[in-house]
Amino acid sequence: MEQQGEKKPVKIPATITVKKFSEVLNVPVSVIITELLKNKILATINEEIDYETASIIAEDLGFVTEEYVEIVDDQTMTLEKLLEICKTEKESGKNLQSRPPVVTILGHVDHGKTTLLDTIRKASVAEKEAGGITQHISAYQTKKKGQLITFVDTPGHEAFSGMRERGVSIADIAVLVVAADDGVRPQTKEVIKYLKEKKIPTVVAINKVDKPDANIQRVKQELADNDILIEQWGGSYICAEVSAKQNIGIDELLESILLVAEVEDFKADNKRDALGVVLEAHLDPNKGPVATILIKTGTLKVGQDVVVGKTYGRIRKIEDFIGKSLPVAGPSTPVSIMGLIDNPNTNDVLQVASGKTAARLKSKGIGEASSDQRERLTSQNMMRKIEDEKVQKLNIILKADVQGSLEAIEQILSTIKSDEVAINYIEIGVGSITESDIKIGLRP
Repeated sequence: MEQQGEKKPVKIPATITVKKFSEVLNVPVSVIITELLKNKILATINEEIDYETASIIAEDLGFVTEEYVEIVDDQTMTLEKLLEICKTEKESGKNLQSRPPVVTILGHVDHGKTTLLDTIRKASVAEKEAGGITQHISAYQTKKKGQLITFVDTPGHEAFSGMRERGVSIADIAVLVVAADDGVRPQTKEVIKYLKEKKIPTVVAINKVDKPDANIQRVKQELADNDILIEQWGGSYICAEVSAKQNIGIDELLESILLVAEVEDFKADNKRDALGVVLEAHLDPNKGPVATILIKTGTLKVGQDVVVGKTYGRIRKIEDFIGKSLPVAGPSTPVSIMGLIDNPNTNDVLQVASGKTAARLKSKGIGEASSDQRERLTSQNMMRKIEDEKVQKLNIILKADVQGSLEAIEQILSTIKSDEVAINYIEIGVGSITESDIKIGLRP
C-alpha cells in the first residue's frame, strides 16, 4: 500500500498506541494492524509500539519519520520535568548534535564570582550591580579555541539562595570559586553539598591568588576537608589558580572547562521545537515584557507562538546577551525574547505552541492552576494564623525591577517572624508602582 511520489514527514514519539499511530498517519487502524502482521507483530488497537516499529510501518506506507520527545501536560510541566526530558533525549541518541556546555559560577559572597565572569567576557558589569552584590541571574557566552561556553551567573548572598540553587540545576558544569585569602565559607559549604547531591561536574577556581595574604595550600586543605580533593592532591577535581582582577589563570580555567565538557560530551536535538527555562524577566518601558531564556534543547525561531508558564505570545524578537538580533537560537543559547503579553516567572518553562490560540489556552490553564494553588495556600495559612492567634493583617503590594529580586524579597519577608502581624500580599509583580497599585492599597 505504499504511496506514490514524495514521502510525507511525520513526527512519532518513543512509544505510541496503534490507535494514535493511525490518527497521526491518517490511515485506518485496520491498515496499521495488517502492516504489523506482515512484519510478524501482533498488536491490538490500544497496545503501544515503539518508535523503531512505527518507523518501519510508516515508511512502508509512504511516510518519512522523525522521533520527538513527547511533552507532558503543560499544566504539570516543571523545570524538573524539563531536565528529565533533556536527559531522556540524550539517552535516546536520536538526532543529537554537540552543544556548548552551560557553566554556572558559584561560591561565597564577595569571593569574586562576578568579577571572574566579567573578566572572561571582557565587559564591565560588576561595578554596575547595586550595592556591589549581584542581584540578577545573567547568562553570557564566550569562545575558547573556537568553542562556545555558556555562563550563568548567580548571586552568592544568602537572600538569593533560590536563584543560586536554580543556577546549579540548569548547569552542566559548575565552577566553584573560593577566595585564596578567605577560604571555604558558609555559602561555599552549601554549594559543595548541593553539587555533591546533584553529581554536577565541578571545576575549582581559587581566586585572588595575587593578594598578599593569599594562602592557596590552606584553601586546598579546607576543600579536602569538605570532600573536594583536587587532582594535584590525588583527587578528581581540576583546580585552576586565578586572579580575576589581574587576568591571571583565566585561559587555564576555560581550558579546564572545555576538558570536562569533552569528557561529558553534551548533546541536544536542535531540529525539534525549543524547550527552555526562564532565568530572568523584567518590564522594559520601550520593549514591554522581556524574558531571559536559556534554550535547553531544540531551536527557537522568530515568529513562533510560545507558552511560557502562565503567559504566552508570538516571538517578535530574539536578542543575544549583547543585544544582537538573532533569527533563531539553538541549544545552550541564552537569549532575551520579546513578544510575550506579560512577564513570566523565573523557572517557568518555554514551549512552542501550534498557534496563538493554542498558546493562549495552554497559558490560561497553567495560570488558573498556579493561581488557585497559590491563593489557596496563602489564604489558608493567613486565615489560620489570624484565627488561631488573633493577629493583625498587614497588606503588602510588592514590586521589584526584575523577577529575581522579587523572589528574593519574598523569601526575606517570609523569614520575618511576628506574633502580632500576618503578611497578606495584595499585589506582587515586576515594574514600577502604578496609580492602580496605590488605589488598591488604599482600599479598606
